[in-house]
Amino acid sequence: MTEIERQERLPASEEVTAVAEGIYRLQLPINLPGLGHVNCYALEDERGFTVIDPGFPDPATAAALEQRFAQIGAPTSRIHTVFVTHSHPDHFGGAGRLRYTNEADIVAHRHFATHFDGDDDTELQLADAAPGASFE
Repeated sequence: MTEIERQERLPASEEVTAVAEGIYRLQLPINLPGLGHVNCYALEDERGFTVIDPGFPDPATAAALEQRFAQIGAPTSRIHTVFVTHSHPDHFGGAGRLRYTNEADIVAHRHFATHFDGDDDTELQLADAAPGASFE
């Protein structure tokens, strides 16, 4: 039986897809086993943009986000809100950077937390990744 290649395993496309008017899909690169990108969405409104799942908090992801926004014709400084869908670091990691650089609001479930398996049983709350964020 032929194995079908799963879409999420493919490298990030540098092209931005307009899903609908004012809604864009941006693929951001990630380097995790079995994954090549994370889908980030940008929703445009009168204030600027809300982004959903802004990728990892590393410089390569930040540069990719800036490049994708350049295609839209807007700087990332217009991002005013970050919506986090769940606690995988490739989905919430960039939220802290956007909180710091843009003073972006962060929207996430109030019970959102990521637990890391480690020798010290460290628990990382999203608030640690995004100082000053509020969760409701």
